[in-house]
Amino acid sequence: MNRIQIKASVLQKIGEKLINKNVFFNSIHKDHILVKLYYSGVCGSQLMEIYGGRNNKKFLPHMLGHEGTGKIISFGQNVKNFKRGENVFLSWICSSRKNKVNPEYFDINTKKKINAGKLTTFNNYALVDKGNVYKLGNISNKTGVLLGCALPTGCGIIENQTSNLKHKKVAIIGLGGVGLSALLASVYKKAKEIYVLEKNLERLKNIKNFFKNEKIIYLQSSESTFKNYNDFFDVVIECSGKSQIIEKSIKLIKNNGKVIFASHPNKKNKIKLDPFDLILGKRISGSWGGKTNFKKNLPFMIKIIKKFKNIDKLFFSKQYSLNEINKAIRDMKTGKVIRPLIKM
Repeated sequence: MNRIQIKASVLQKIGEKLINKNVFFNSIHKDHILVKLYYSGVCGSQLMEIYGGRNNKKFLPHMLGHEGTGKIISFGQNVKNFKRGENVFLSWICSSRKNKVNPEYFDINTKKKINAGKLTTFNNYALVDKGNVYKLGNISNKTGVLLGCALPTGCGIIENQTSNLKHKKVAIIGLGGVGLSALLASVYKKAKEIYVLEKNLERLKNIKNFFKNEKIIYLQSSESTFKNYNDFFDVVIECSGKSQIIEKSIKLIKNNGKVIFASHPNKKNKIKLDPFDLILGKRISGSWGGKTNFKKNLPFMIKIIKKFKNIDKLFFSKQYSLNEINKAIRDMKTGKVIRPLIKM
Protein backbone atom coordinates (compact mmCIF):
# COMPACT_ATOMS: atom_id res chain seq x y z
CA MET A 1 0.00 0.00 0.00
CA ASN A 2 2.83 2.44 0.79
CA ARG A 3 4.08 2.11 -2.79
CA ILE A 4 1.21 4.27 -4.03
CA GLN A 5 2.68 7.29 -5.80
CA ILE A 6 1.33 10.44 -4.26
CA LYS A 7 1.53 13.70 -6.14
CA ALA A 8 1.30 16.71 -3.82
CA SER A 9 1.50 20.48 -4.17
CA VAL A 10 3.90 21.68 -1.48
CA LEU A 11 4.54 25.11 -0.01
CA GLN A 12 8.33 25.49 0.15
CA LYS A 13 8.68 29.23 0.81
CA ILE A 14 6.23 31.91 1.95
CA GLY A 15 4.91 33.98 -0.93
CA GLU A 16 6.16 31.63 -3.65
CA LYS A 17 4.41 29.19 -5.96
CA LEU A 18 3.58 25.70 -4.77
CA ILE A 19 5.83 22.96 -6.09
CA ASN A 20 4.46 19.61 -7.19
CA LYS A 21 6.39 16.74 -5.62
CA ASN A 22 6.14 12.98 -5.48
CA VAL A 23 5.80 11.91 -1.85
CA PHE A 24 5.30 8.67 0.06
CA PHE A 25 4.32 7.41 3.51
CA ASN A 26 5.72 4.45 5.42
CA SER A 27 2.58 3.01 6.99
CA ILE A 28 -1.07 3.69 7.80
CA HIS A 29 -1.58 4.70 11.42
CA LYS A 30 -4.30 2.82 13.30
CA ASP A 31 -6.56 5.93 13.27
CA HIS A 32 -5.90 7.02 9.69
CA ILE A 33 -7.82 6.51 6.45
CA LEU A 34 -6.18 6.46 3.03
CA VAL A 35 -8.35 8.35 0.53
CA LYS A 36 -7.99 8.69 -3.22
CA LEU A 37 -9.05 12.27 -3.91
CA TYR A 38 -11.59 13.15 -6.60
CA TYR A 39 -11.70 16.90 -5.97
CA SER A 40 -10.30 19.54 -3.66
CA GLY A 41 -11.45 23.07 -3.00
CA VAL A 42 -9.20 26.05 -2.31
CA CYS A 43 -10.09 28.20 0.70
CA GLY A 44 -8.96 31.64 1.76
CA SER A 45 -7.10 29.93 4.59
CA GLN A 46 -4.68 28.45 2.08
CA LEU A 47 -4.05 31.88 0.60
CA MET A 48 -3.23 33.12 4.09
CA GLU A 49 -0.80 30.24 4.58
CA ILE A 50 0.88 30.80 1.23
CA TYR A 51 1.30 34.54 1.68
CA GLY A 52 2.38 34.52 5.33
CA GLY A 53 -0.81 35.45 7.15
CA ARG A 54 -0.76 32.41 9.43
CA ASN A 55 2.70 32.62 11.03
CA ASN A 56 3.35 29.19 9.52
CA LYS A 57 6.92 29.61 8.29
CA LYS A 58 8.23 27.24 10.97
CA PHE A 59 6.22 24.36 9.44
CA LEU A 60 7.71 24.58 5.94
CA PRO A 61 7.84 22.62 3.71
CA HIS A 62 4.14 21.96 4.13
CA MET A 63 1.30 20.25 2.26
CA LEU A 64 -1.98 22.16 2.04
CA GLY A 65 -5.75 21.86 1.54
CA HIS A 66 -8.56 21.14 3.98
CA GLU A 67 -11.66 20.28 1.95
CA GLY A 68 -12.29 17.60 -0.66
CA THR A 69 -14.02 14.42 -1.75
CA GLY A 70 -12.67 10.99 -2.53
CA LYS A 71 -12.88 7.23 -2.21
CA ILE A 72 -11.59 5.14 0.68
CA ILE A 73 -8.71 2.88 -0.31
CA SER A 74 -7.65 1.50 3.06
CA PHE A 75 -7.65 2.31 6.79
CA GLY A 76 -6.11 1.50 10.16
CA GLN A 77 -7.34 -1.02 12.68
CA ASN A 78 -9.15 1.54 14.88
CA VAL A 79 -11.32 2.80 12.02
CA LYS A 80 -14.90 1.58 12.20
CA ASN A 81 -18.08 2.20 10.20
CA PHE A 82 -16.28 2.86 6.91
CA LYS A 83 -15.86 0.57 3.90
CA ARG A 84 -13.25 0.35 1.17
CA GLY A 85 -14.53 2.01 -1.98
CA GLU A 86 -16.94 4.24 -0.04
CA ASN A 87 -17.27 7.87 -1.20
CA VAL A 88 -16.50 10.42 1.49
CA PHE A 89 -15.94 14.12 2.03
CA LEU A 90 -13.02 15.51 3.99
CA SER A 91 -13.26 18.47 6.33
CA TRP A 92 -10.95 20.36 8.67
CA ILE A 93 -13.90 20.31 11.10
CA CYS A 94 -13.31 17.14 13.07
CA SER A 95 -15.68 14.92 15.02
CA SER A 96 -13.09 14.32 17.73
CA ARG A 97 -9.84 16.02 18.75
CA LYS A 98 -8.56 13.30 21.08
CA ASN A 99 -5.19 11.63 20.53
CA LYS A 100 -4.73 12.88 16.98
CA VAL A 101 -1.53 12.00 15.15
CA ASN A 102 -0.48 13.86 12.00
CA PRO A 103 0.24 11.74 8.91
CA GLU A 104 3.90 11.63 7.92
CA TYR A 105 4.93 12.15 4.30
CA PHE A 106 8.41 12.13 2.79
CA ASP A 107 9.89 13.50 -0.43
CA ILE A 108 10.47 10.51 -2.70
CA ASN A 109 13.78 11.97 -3.94
CA THR A 110 15.38 13.43 -0.80
CA LYS A 111 13.59 11.22 1.75
CA LYS A 112 13.13 14.34 3.89
CA LYS A 113 9.90 14.82 5.83
CA ILE A 114 7.21 17.11 4.45
CA ASN A 115 4.90 18.47 7.13
CA ALA A 116 1.15 17.99 7.01
CA GLY A 117 -1.75 18.57 9.36
CA LYS A 118 -4.48 16.07 10.18
CA LEU A 119 -5.78 16.61 6.67
CA THR A 120 -4.40 17.73 3.29
CA THR A 121 -6.19 17.76 -0.05
CA PHE A 122 -3.77 19.32 -2.55
CA ASN A 123 -2.67 15.76 -3.32
CA ASN A 124 -4.15 12.87 -5.29
CA TYR A 125 -4.02 10.52 -2.29
CA ALA A 126 -4.27 11.57 1.35
CA LEU A 127 -3.82 9.97 4.74
CA VAL A 128 -6.55 11.53 6.88
CA ASP A 129 -7.41 11.21 10.54
CA LYS A 130 -10.67 9.31 10.91
CA GLY A 131 -12.24 12.30 12.69
CA ASN A 132 -11.97 14.38 9.52
CA VAL A 133 -13.69 11.88 7.19
CA TYR A 134 -17.47 11.78 6.63
CA LYS A 135 -19.75 9.68 4.43
CA LEU A 136 -20.82 11.49 1.29
CA GLY A 137 -24.07 9.60 0.73
CA ASN A 138 -26.05 10.73 -2.32
CA ILE A 139 -24.30 14.10 -2.67
CA SER A 140 -22.22 14.47 -5.84
CA ASN A 141 -18.42 14.47 -5.63
CA LYS A 142 -18.27 18.10 -6.78
CA THR A 143 -20.92 19.46 -4.43
CA GLY A 144 -19.50 17.41 -1.58
CA VAL A 145 -16.35 19.55 -1.60
CA LEU A 146 -18.47 22.41 -0.20
CA LEU A 147 -19.25 20.29 2.86
CA GLY A 148 -15.59 20.45 3.83
CA CYS A 149 -15.51 24.12 4.80
CA ALA A 150 -17.77 26.69 3.08
CA LEU A 151 -21.19 25.21 3.87
CA PRO A 152 -20.51 24.11 7.45
CA THR A 153 -19.02 27.50 8.29
CA GLY A 154 -21.55 29.76 6.53
CA CYS A 155 -24.65 27.63 7.14
CA GLY A 156 -23.44 26.82 10.63
CA ILE A 157 -23.28 30.51 11.54
CA ILE A 158 -26.92 30.93 10.55
CA GLU A 159 -28.10 27.66 12.08
CA ASN A 160 -26.09 27.74 15.31
CA GLN A 161 -25.34 31.39 16.05
CA THR A 162 -28.52 33.26 15.04
CA SER A 163 -32.23 32.89 15.77
CA ASN A 164 -35.62 34.19 14.62
CA LEU A 165 -34.35 35.56 11.31
CA LYS A 166 -37.91 35.91 10.02
CA HIS A 167 -38.10 39.05 12.15
CA LYS A 168 -34.61 40.41 11.45
CA LYS A 169 -32.67 42.43 8.91
CA VAL A 170 -29.51 40.55 7.94
CA ALA A 171 -26.41 41.84 6.15
CA ILE A 172 -23.74 39.57 4.71
CA ILE A 173 -20.43 41.22 3.90
CA GLY A 174 -18.12 39.44 1.45
CA LEU A 175 -19.49 36.82 -0.92
CA GLY A 176 -16.74 34.26 -0.94
CA GLY A 177 -17.47 30.64 -0.12
CA VAL A 178 -18.50 31.28 3.49
CA GLY A 179 -20.51 34.42 2.70
CA LEU A 180 -22.39 32.65 -0.07
CA SER A 181 -23.17 29.77 2.26
CA ALA A 182 -24.50 32.18 4.88
CA LEU A 183 -26.62 33.78 2.15
CA LEU A 184 -28.08 30.42 1.11
CA ALA A 185 -28.94 29.62 4.71
CA SER A 186 -30.46 33.07 5.31
CA VAL A 187 -32.69 32.67 2.27
CA TYR A 188 -33.66 29.17 3.41
CA LYS A 189 -34.52 30.51 6.88
CA LYS A 190 -36.63 33.26 5.28
CA ALA A 191 -34.92 36.22 6.93
CA LYS A 192 -37.09 39.33 6.99
CA GLU A 193 -34.69 41.36 4.84
CA ILE A 194 -31.37 40.26 3.34
CA TYR A 195 -28.68 42.66 2.19
CA VAL A 196 -25.37 41.62 0.65
CA LEU A 197 -22.30 43.83 0.44
CA GLU A 198 -19.59 42.84 -2.03
CA LYS A 199 -16.94 44.96 -3.75
CA ASN A 200 -16.63 42.69 -6.82
CA LEU A 201 -19.34 43.92 -9.21
CA GLU A 202 -19.00 40.98 -11.61
CA ARG A 203 -19.49 38.60 -8.70
CA LEU A 204 -22.56 40.53 -7.56
CA LYS A 205 -24.02 40.25 -11.05
CA ASN A 206 -23.54 36.47 -11.22
CA ILE A 207 -24.92 35.90 -7.75
CA LYS A 208 -27.92 38.10 -8.47
CA ASN A 209 -28.66 35.96 -11.51
CA PHE A 210 -28.53 32.77 -9.43
CA PHE A 211 -30.91 34.21 -6.81
CA LYS A 212 -33.18 35.94 -9.34
CA ASN A 213 -36.35 34.61 -7.68
CA GLU A 214 -35.34 35.77 -4.19
CA LYS A 215 -35.81 39.19 -2.56
CA ILE A 216 -32.24 40.21 -1.83
CA ILE A 217 -30.82 43.74 -1.82
CA TYR A 218 -27.40 43.93 -3.49
CA LEU A 219 -24.95 46.67 -2.51
CA GLN A 220 -21.42 47.41 -3.58
CA SER A 221 -19.24 47.43 -0.50
CA SER A 222 -17.89 50.96 -0.13
CA GLU A 223 -17.29 53.68 2.43
CA SER A 224 -20.56 55.44 1.51
CA THR A 225 -22.54 52.21 1.81
CA PHE A 226 -21.31 51.70 5.36
CA LYS A 227 -22.24 55.28 6.30
CA ASN A 228 -25.72 54.97 4.79
CA TYR A 229 -26.58 51.89 6.85
CA ASN A 230 -25.36 52.81 10.32
CA ASP A 231 -27.49 51.30 13.14
CA PHE A 232 -29.70 49.55 10.58
CA PHE A 233 -29.24 45.77 10.86
CA ASP A 234 -30.13 43.21 13.48
CA VAL A 235 -27.44 40.78 12.34
CA VAL A 236 -24.27 41.28 10.30
CA ILE A 237 -22.32 38.26 9.02
CA GLU A 238 -18.82 39.52 8.22
CA CYS A 239 -16.87 37.35 5.75
CA SER A 240 -14.48 39.75 4.01
CA GLY A 241 -11.32 38.66 5.79
CA LYS A 242 -10.43 42.29 6.58
CA SER A 243 -9.88 43.54 10.12
CA GLN A 244 -11.02 47.05 9.19
CA ILE A 245 -14.33 45.69 7.86
CA ILE A 246 -14.94 43.85 11.13
CA GLU A 247 -14.45 47.20 12.90
CA LYS A 248 -16.91 48.95 10.58
CA SER A 249 -19.48 46.18 10.87
CA ILE A 250 -20.32 46.99 14.48
CA LYS A 251 -21.47 50.44 13.35
CA LEU A 252 -24.01 48.80 11.04
CA ILE A 253 -25.98 47.02 13.77
CA LYS A 254 -28.67 48.32 16.07
CA ASN A 255 -27.95 48.67 19.77
CA ASN A 256 -29.29 45.16 20.39
CA GLY A 257 -27.74 43.77 17.22
CA LYS A 258 -24.97 41.26 16.69
CA VAL A 259 -21.93 40.97 14.42
CA ILE A 260 -20.67 37.47 13.72
CA PHE A 261 -17.38 37.39 11.87
CA ALA A 262 -16.13 34.33 10.03
CA SER A 263 -13.14 36.28 8.78
CA HIS A 264 -9.73 35.06 9.80
CA PRO A 265 -7.56 38.09 8.98
CA ASN A 266 -3.80 38.20 8.83
CA LYS A 267 -2.39 37.19 12.20
CA LYS A 268 -0.59 40.53 12.45
CA ASN A 269 -3.80 42.54 12.16
CA LYS A 270 -5.88 43.45 15.21
CA ILE A 271 -9.32 45.03 15.53
CA LYS A 272 -10.22 48.18 17.47
CA LEU A 273 -13.67 48.69 18.95
CA ASP A 274 -15.35 51.66 20.59
CA PRO A 275 -16.23 50.47 24.13
CA PHE A 276 -19.37 52.63 24.02
CA ASP A 277 -20.80 50.41 21.27
CA LEU A 278 -20.62 47.49 23.67
CA ILE A 279 -22.14 49.58 26.46
CA LEU A 280 -25.09 50.28 24.15
CA GLY A 281 -25.68 46.55 23.87
CA LYS A 282 -24.05 45.80 20.55
CA ARG A 283 -22.50 42.33 20.43
CA ILE A 284 -19.65 40.88 18.42
CA SER A 285 -18.66 37.26 18.14
CA GLY A 286 -16.27 35.19 16.08
CA SER A 287 -17.10 31.84 14.55
CA TRP A 288 -14.99 28.69 14.44
CA GLY A 289 -16.44 26.69 11.57
CA GLY A 290 -19.95 27.93 12.29
CA LYS A 291 -19.87 25.84 15.50
CA THR A 292 -20.80 22.98 13.21
CA ASN A 293 -21.29 19.46 14.46
CA PHE A 294 -21.88 17.31 11.39
CA LYS A 295 -23.99 14.78 13.28
CA LYS A 296 -26.38 17.58 14.19
CA ASN A 297 -26.04 20.03 11.28
CA LEU A 298 -25.41 17.93 8.16
CA PRO A 299 -29.16 17.34 7.54
CA PHE A 300 -29.66 21.13 7.35
CA MET A 301 -26.87 21.49 4.79
CA ILE A 302 -28.32 18.66 2.70
CA LYS A 303 -31.70 20.44 2.68
CA ILE A 304 -30.00 23.56 1.33
CA ILE A 305 -28.18 21.55 -1.35
CA LYS A 306 -31.49 20.02 -2.43
CA LYS A 307 -33.36 23.33 -2.42
CA PHE A 308 -30.82 25.23 -4.51
CA LYS A 309 -30.18 23.21 -7.66
CA ASN A 310 -26.75 23.35 -9.32
CA ILE A 311 -25.26 24.80 -6.16
CA ASP A 312 -21.78 23.70 -7.22
CA LYS A 313 -21.99 25.98 -10.29
CA LEU A 314 -22.60 28.95 -7.99
CA PHE A 315 -19.32 28.35 -6.17
CA PHE A 316 -17.18 26.61 -8.79
CA SER A 317 -17.14 28.64 -12.00
CA LYS A 318 -13.86 27.08 -13.12
CA GLN A 319 -12.12 23.72 -12.77
CA TYR A 320 -8.36 23.15 -12.63
CA SER A 321 -5.97 20.22 -12.63
CA LEU A 322 -3.45 19.76 -9.82
CA ASN A 323 -0.77 20.93 -12.26
CA GLU A 324 -2.70 24.21 -12.50
CA ILE A 325 -2.85 24.75 -8.73
CA ASN A 326 -0.88 28.01 -8.87
CA LYS A 327 -3.19 29.43 -11.54
CA ALA A 328 -6.17 28.46 -9.37
CA ILE A 329 -4.64 30.24 -6.39
CA ARG A 330 -3.87 33.32 -8.48
CA ASP A 331 -7.42 33.42 -9.89
CA MET A 332 -8.88 33.20 -6.40
CA LYS A 333 -6.57 35.88 -5.03
CA THR A 334 -7.52 38.29 -7.84
CA GLY A 335 -11.25 37.59 -7.46
CA LYS A 336 -11.75 35.83 -10.80
CA VAL A 337 -13.27 32.81 -9.06
CA ILE A 338 -15.04 32.31 -5.74
CA ARG A 339 -13.82 28.80 -4.99
CA PRO A 340 -11.40 27.05 -7.36
CA LEU A 341 -12.20 23.38 -7.90
CA ILE A 342 -9.17 21.11 -8.31
CA LYS A 343 -9.81 17.83 -10.13
CA MET A 344 -7.30 15.11 -9.40
